[in-house]
Amino acid sequence: MSTESTRALVNDYYAALAKNDRARLLEILAPDAVWIPPASAPIERIEGAEGIAEALGSKIVKQMFDLSKPFNLEIRRMVVDGDVAVVQQRLTATARATGLPYDNQYCWVYEVRDGRIAHIEEYADTLVASPHHGLEPTTVAPAGDLEGGGAGSRTSRPSSSSRRSTAPPATTGTTPTGWRRCSPRMRSGTGAARSVWSRGARRSASTSGAPRSG
Repeated sequence: MSTESTRALVNDYYAALAKNDRARLLEILAPDAVWIPPASAPIERIEGAEGIAEALGSKIVKQMFDLSKPFNLEIRRMVVDGDVAVVQQRLTATARATGLPYDNQYCWVYEVRDGRIAHIEEYADTLVASPHHGLEPTTVAPAGDLEGGGAGSRTSRPSSSSRRSTAPPATTGTTPTGWRRCSPRMRSGTGAARSVWSRGARRSASTSGAPRSG
């Protein structure tokens, strides 16, 4: 696929997300598409266009953010080469779990096959994200760092003398199981582009599409 065709397809994908146009998302995504979240995020890998459209189209963003408050996704940069597109974006919103203002940077890598998005890989600063959602941050430990654990083992931060490896947690409702709520003292905010979509107070956003997480 040409560079410009890939760029147009990814732009179309973001437009469909902004409107929560599920039918269009299913046309854009390959039936066997895969979404790989950050290794340290409490979100499982998702396979299949149906699951990705549901998760990124509305489900996850509704779980993580208070949509009665302003929500904005801003494309800072898009770099495209052939059938691969890399998108740098910024998301600002209000975290649902803590009520804290959320401001984080993301990088999404899209690979196109036969005219449809087939592979999505997300990179994000989960050390920034986790406290806003009331979760204790985690990192991926290097090989040999944990007793009995290999490369890619997960561990909580800040760590105690008994650091341990844990399996990727499953999600239940708005709080991923296997992750611990952090104290309010742990929760702090940090924080030439185009806005893909934004959402103000619920009463003024009836015509807006459902936003998403990134």
